[in-house]
Amino acid sequence: MADPGLADDNISSMVVSSTFDGLTRKGPDGKFHEAAAEKIVTSEDGLTYTFHLRDANWSNGDPVTARDFDFAWKRALDPQTASDYAYQLFYIQKGAAGPNMSFVKNGSYWDKDNVKLDKIEVTMIDDQNTELSMFENDELDWAGGPFSTLPTDAIPALKDSGKLQVIPVANTYWYQFNIEQPPFNNAKIRKAFGCIWTQWMQAITRSPAEAGSGFQRPGELH
Repeated sequence: MADPGLADDNISSMVVSSTFDGLTRKGPDGKFHEAAAEKIVTSEDGLTYTFHLRDANWSNGDPVTARDFDFAWKRALDPQTASDYAYQLFYIQKGAAGPNMSFVKNGSYWDKDNVKLDKIEVTMIDDQNTELSMFENDELDWAGGPFSTLPTDAIPALKDSGKLQVIPVANTYWYQFNIEQPPFNNAKIRKAFGCIWTQWMQAITRSPAEAGSGFQRPGELH
């Protein structure tokens, strides 16, 4: 799904995040920085944010205006749009769909000098082993997260070879127990699972996941 107002899966999110720019964006330091907005002013009571848009153009050369953001947000919030992630307020610039996609650098983009690639070819692959094999055979430049997963049994070898890159992402998972059925109707069993859950998941996924104490990732903005 190339429509930002309806994107609700990893592939759609990859298309949206690779081709669209928001008022802010997260930088390599994990913090949010100005993007389409060149300045953000917060009122003294902290209830009003004023975004000053930079001089930017759409891919067809038309200027980006505040009305574009207003339209996109209201469209995502409209019940008739049926956006599963309306609260994230995606907005639309351009999009494409298909089994394989090609993205070309936008010469009208305000930050084009920092876009190092002239073109990106995206290949849709359903099987993670096939994806890894294509990567190993130099048929792909990138495999794995954040848009797909690698075979867990291949992670130790990839790590030892230096090919594996581990980058923290703002994902939080939580699980609920059916406390009316054994064994989780036993409070001691539930507590035991709570104590070892993070270590268990690290062993299963072969990843250094952090233990969360709330709905947001440790260190995330509140």
